[in-house]
Amino acid sequence: MPLFHHKNKNQSDMSLHGGIRLITAVHPKSSISELFRAQVEDAVNQFLQNEMTAVLGYEPYARTGQDGQRNYRNGYYNRAFDSTLGNLTVKTPRDRLGLFKNALFEPYANA
Repeated sequence: MPLFHHKNKNQSDMSLHGGIRLITAVHPKSSISELFRAQVEDAVNQFLQNEMTAVLGYEPYARTGQDGQRNYRNGYYNRAFDSTLGNLTVKTPRDRLGLFKNALFEPYANA
């Protein structure tokens, strides 16, 4: 049986409330909104990692040689955002040469 399926009027197996009960059974201390917030946070962080891979041209932990001209990953810094879902902590990747500029948000501005 598929996880999601069209429900006829006569079927009474999986209602919205049944799905909510299933989620709270799996994560009893989390609310639905917290689970959704965490999924959005994970998706944004994964997007940034994929964007860094595209900029550098190689996967994390890949051997790239010793040519001295290559740019390398240099960790990340945390950045907090307030959203309608709650507080999101985004891990913004860095590179050694400082060339990485993400497409999701502006870098910090010096005042």
